[in-house]
Amino acid sequence: STYDKVTRQSAFSVMEALASQSVGANNSSNPPVFIFISAAEAGWKVDPPVDWLRRYLLAKRQVETKILSLTTSTTAPLRGVIFRPSLIWTWDRPQALLSVIPFYLANKIGISFIDRPVTLESLVQSMVIVIENQNVSGIQRYVDIDNLLAGK
Repeated sequence: STYDKVTRQSAFSVMEALASQSVGANNSSNPPVFIFISAAEAGWKVDPPVDWLRRYLLAKRQVETKILSLTTSTTAPLRGVIFRPSLIWTWDRPQALLSVIPFYLANKIGISFIDRPVTLESLVQSMVIVIENQNVSGIQRYVDIDNLLAGK
């Protein structure tokens, strides 16, 4: 499927190339970072209601699994960071607010499987922080993005 080619196959190829360069350079104390933008829904424990979303999330989850398998040991060839944003939006496209506001409201009233949307600017800024901070790895949800931006 297209999701598999665009998401899983391309991410696997980049990870393998980066990992092989890292091993050859003996970077075990400071491995290169691999940042993957996944989706909040990849953390769902229920099956998606539609086939296209199932295929999309399957590709995202396969990449996440590979990242975590390559980055969890002390001699890992990569430092993997997985961002799991919900909707990503920007003030440059105010029409996106029509899609974003219901997610903000659903998250605010506590609907457990709805994560708060993040701005593109917040996501990019948190990615820069992660590149510079060797102590950050693993899955980063919207709360983690907020904490990164707040310097926590």
